[in-house]
Amino acid sequence: MKKFAVIVVLLVLVIMTSDLWCGKDGRLQDYYEVLKEQIESRPMMVYENKMYDYMTSYPQIFTQIEEGSEDCVRFAFNDILLENRVTRIPSGQTFDEGIDSIAKYSYADKISRGKDSFVISGPLYDDKGNKIDGFRYLSKYVRRQKLWFAYTVFYPVAAESSLGRLFDTIRKWEAI
Repeated sequence: MKKFAVIVVLLVLVIMTSDLWCGKDGRLQDYYEVLKEQIESRPMMVYENKMYDYMTSYPQIFTQIEEGSEDCVRFAFNDILLENRVTRIPSGQTFDEGIDSIAKYSYADKISRGKDSFVISGPLYDDKGNKIDGFRYLSKYVRRQKLWFAYTVFYPVAAESSLGRLFDTIRKWEAI
C-alpha cells in the first residue's frame, strides 16, 4: 500500500510539472525555452532604493541575494545575475569621458549613447582581467547629478535568446 501511495504521489508530481517542461506542442522544452517562458510570463517585481531615490523592476523568478550596502543590490536566478550599483562621477569628468572610461574598464564591445545615459555590452572578465568564457553582460548607465546609476545583467551566452524581456527592461530603465 505504501508503494502504491508513493507511486501515485510521484505520478501526480510528474503530471503537475509536465506543463512547465512541455511546450504547447507537447514536446519536451530545453532549459532556455523554459527560462524565456518564465521571464516573459512572470510579473515584474520592483526594488526601491530610498537612499538614492530610484526604482528597478525585475522578473519575479529572481531573488535578492545581497543588501549589505545602499550602493549595490543584486538579484539572481541560477547563473544569471542582476546588479544595481550607484557610483560617484569623478570631479570634472565629462559625460563622454565617463562613457569612455566605463566602457574601457568593462571591456565593452558595443556602446549605444543617449542624452543622459548609455548602454554597453561585452564579454565578461574577472577582476584580474581574465576573460570568463561563455559569459557576457549588458549594462545601462544613467547620469543623475554627480552620480552614475547602473543596471547590469551578467549571463551565459547560451541564455541570450531567452533574455529579451530583461534586456528591454534594462535598456528602457531610467533610474527614477
